[in-house]
Amino acid sequence: CVSCAIADAGLLLLVPVTVPATALVDCVPPTPPPAVLTNWLDKDAFQRIIGALTDELTHKTAGEYLKSSLQEAEELFTGPESLLSEWRDLKAVLRLLQMRFFVEHPRLMGTIVGMPPMG
Repeated sequence: CVSCAIADAGLLLLVPVTVPATALVDCVPPTPPPAVLTNWLDKDAFQRIIGALTDELTHKTAGEYLKSSLQEAEELFTGPESLLSEWRDLKAVLRLLQMRFFVEHPRLMGTIVGMPPMG
């Protein structure tokens, strides 16, 4: 069901991710105790989610992260979540942008950090 999507599963979601439909699974909800809300995944769902996140992280370019960071910045003012939650989302995307930028430009990183580039 849709409630098992990554954003609703509460699984280490740092950035907005488009997950392939194959990463979503049907809920298998047991009867939870009162006041405890959970989402249950089948045994392979977690591995599919990790795979989708890994693909996202390895294939997204710095330009795509820049676009995502601008969207997150806009959500600071228009997003449905609290300001603190939106700020954390923005910080996470900016950190990923920084890492991706330096992966794409290792010589620049070496210049800034003062070490020779790796590779």
